[in-house]
Amino acid sequence: MLSATPKLLHTICGRPMIGWPVQAAREARAAQIVVVDAPGGRLRGSVTGVEFAVQEQARGTADAVKSARRLIPPDSTVVVMNG
Repeated sequence: MLSATPKLLHTICGRPMIGWPVQAAREARAAQIVVVDAPGGRLRGSVTGVEFAVQEQARGTADAVKSARRLIPPDSTVVVMNG
């Protein structure tokens, strides 16, 4: 996308794109929701009731999960959802 607005903050059907997977996780009764953000925390104001991890450089999904690991108990079941 060629936009100054982060992709996940673009509105789709009245909700920022990041809001859709977060809502799906809530509806699935996830015990914990961790959103991985870029440095600067531009997603923080768009969703509530979640924890945030920071991925210092965009290096793909596995690195995003690695960025969140300090927030996730080691014996947890993890579902990775694309924003």
